[in-house]
Amino acid sequence: MAYMFQYDSIHGKFHSTVKAEKGKLVSNDGKAITFQDQDLHIKCGDGGAKYFVDFTGVFNTTEKAVAHLKGRDQRVSLSASSAKVPMFVMGVKHLKCDNSLQTISKVSPASSNHLGKVIQDNFPLSLLPSPPPATPTGPAKAVDKVILELNRKITVDLTCSLEKAAKYNCIKKLVKQASEGPVKSILGYTED
Repeated sequence: MAYMFQYDSIHGKFHSTVKAEKGKLVSNDGKAITFQDQDLHIKCGDGGAKYFVDFTGVFNTTEKAVAHLKGRDQRVSLSASSAKVPMFVMGVKHLKCDNSLQTISKVSPASSNHLGKVIQDNFPLSLLPSPPPATPTGPAKAVDKVILELNRKITVDLTCSLEKAAKYNCIKKLVKQASEGPVKSILGYTED
């Protein structure tokens, strides 16, 4: 788990060393308690933490996710997509997230939301295929829940059809500008 935390991210390697120590992930920034049980009897609320992240994909409804909590002021963030939990993606829909939600889903960036949003904001899409999911959570299914205008327009690779004609160089310029501006730490741009 420590290795995955440190290296398994589209954002690159974690900025400090992470190691496992007595059931906790330890880094220069502090300690995080970890649980490895898929049972509803996990007592993560006993650790005194306010925020919890579930990576199992098992607790994919609010009812299942909050079953572990002790108090109403605690929150759960799911790593998997969920049809029944509000979904948010940094750089796309994160500003609509508010503290009244006890459970949210932090949708995978692998779902093409960022690129889809840049193009959709400038040239409405008629189709935005998404890469096949590398994980069982199915991030490709989440795009249309995060960007409502893309509902029922998702298939399987990264090719898009626009509602109106647009020049290729204009699209490249907008994507490059977004990668250097509003979603700089999230969306990369290259002509390789």
